[in-house]
Amino acid sequence: MLAENASDIVMSLGLDGRLTYVSLRITALLGHTVDQAMGAYLPDLALSDDRGALAMALEKVASGESEASQASRLLHRNGGAVWMETHLRCVIDPYSGNPDSLTAPIRNITEQKLADERAADERAELQGLAFRDGLTGLFNRRHFDRELGRHWQQTSRADKRGNLAVIMADVDAYKSYNDWFGHQRGDECLRTVAAAISSATSRATDTVARYGGEEFALILPDTDGAGALIVAERIRRAVECLGIPHEASSPGIVTISVGVAATQAGQDSDPAMLVGAADRALYAAKQQGRNCICVAGVDEQEPAEPELRVERG
Repeated sequence: MLAENASDIVMSLGLDGRLTYVSLRITALLGHTVDQAMGAYLPDLALSDDRGALAMALEKVASGESEASQASRLLHRNGGAVWMETHLRCVIDPYSGNPDSLTAPIRNITEQKLADERAADERAELQGLAFRDGLTGLFNRRHFDRELGRHWQQTSRADKRGNLAVIMADVDAYKSYNDWFGHQRGDECLRTVAAAISSATSRATDTVARYGGEEFALILPDTDGAGALIVAERIRRAVECLGIPHEASSPGIVTISVGVAATQAGQDSDPAMLVGAADRALYAAKQQGRNCICVAGVDEQEPAEPELRVERG
């Protein structure tokens, strides 16, 4: 009486996993009649992807383990699937002390699963937002700092000692652009520049971030100065080719100035030195007339002469 009136499906099984008793609740939850379910191998009631785990739990309990729970998607008679939790228990023969049969109440956990999936999606979305810049969609300064520290730690291992490069880029005369065209056009300009910079990097391991305001930063693992200079010229050229009108800029279009620094990471230095060097190089590029690239050594206090100078016209 208790089994037939329970909200869960109540089952009894032989040690081979075949059903010897099924309560009427199976019809309401899974659409099967008792006669259709009787004698069935329990894992066969699940989706193919879930059968292995359910069969493993069944074997453990049948071999003497006291109990086990397994969440599975069980097939509904209408062709759908329902998330159910099967709680398997071993029934011991009181005379022999050996496993005799199994019992298995099965509970519908579909709503719980859906709630868990929604919560997981929300957590993933929030985590993504925490490391993304809301305007450009690039990674933000927080993610940049975290990734730089991670790459530095990996690269500075004694058995590796690889190269690491940082590129800093800044939109030239952006304040004038923003003041002349307004904040909405200014925001659109940053989004367009961000997309151009991002598209100019080809490796999945590279990190492109909005560092702050109109400044962007890139982390290039396993890249020396020569390789970083190639990427820097690629992003400078990509922004220049956008041809965004900007009368306050000497070329008459939106351009960027770029600073580059690369080093072989080691235990005797830190990533802040690399960022500082790239920042000094960026400042030098601004001083040299903008729309150009300067390279700085990490251990140098002053950046080298510009590697590339682009004159108007």
